[in-house]
Amino acid sequence: MPQVEVDSQDKHSATPLTNAARRGDKAIVKLLLDTGHANANRCHDLDSESGTTPLGHTPLSNVAYSGHEAIVELLLAADEIDVNSKAWDGEAALIVAATQGHGSIVKLLLAVD
Repeated sequence: MPQVEVDSQDKHSATPLTNAARRGDKAIVKLLLDTGHANANRCHDLDSESGTTPLGHTPLSNVAYSGHEAIVELLLAADEIDVNSKAWDGEAALIVAATQGHGSIVKLLLAVD
């Protein structure tokens, strides 16, 4: 069986994890994270070695914006997730979730050690 690269990118540089998270597809996000090879801090339109977008958004901040609480929980459980990663404007996922009125996601992010 051939091996596949879980962080492969489409023509917009989006990874399978990024696309599944944006759609709120919990089963696919879990499957990708369970491989142990998907980078939970990486996002589309790569602009830096850290794997953030030109605006600095990671999958966590994108999902905090869209309000997919179950996906936030999965990402928070991922190894080496950077909950404090900030966009170019200084906004971390916590600020994004609060701005969008996603109180349950704010609580999840505040509970992270």
